[in-house]
Parts: sequence; structure tokens; C-alpha cells
Amino acid sequence: MVTFTIAFLPQFIDPGLGHVWAQFAILGAVLIALEFLVDGTVGVLAGRIGDWLRRRHTARRRLNATVGTLFIGLGVRLAAER
Repeated sequence: MVTFTIAFLPQFIDPGLGHVWAQFAILGAVLIALEFLVDGTVGVLAGRIGDWLRRRHTARRRLNATVGTLFIGLGVRLAAER
């Protein structure tokens, strides 16, 4: 995250506006807030989907079969390309 911040945020800082560190701090705070919102949403949804799949054995079997078929297909494609 630090590498991304150091590489990404400086392009949005305008030294002509003054207070470079304040601009950097504000952009960093906005980035942290958005990351917290996105990562928190993903975490909550993953937990709810996990609970739902634990209760629904048929859905879990179908999901496992679908993902297994996808992995086999990707493996065949990889083997065919070599």
C-alpha cells in the first residue's frame, strides 16, 4: 500500500497551490477512507456469502463443480498453449 501511495498520489499534488504535505495528507486520508469502505464491504459480503453457502449444500456443490470445471478448462488451455 505504501508503494502504491508513493507512486500514485504525487501526480495529483500541485506545488503551485502550496502546502504540499497538506495536499498529500488529505489525499492519503481520502484513499484510506475509500479503502476501508471497499475492503469492509468485501469482508461483510464474503462473510454473508460464506454463511449462505454453509447452509445450502446444493449451492455449494454446484459452485465447487463450476469452479473445478473452470480450473480444468484453464489447465487444458495452458497445456495446449505449450
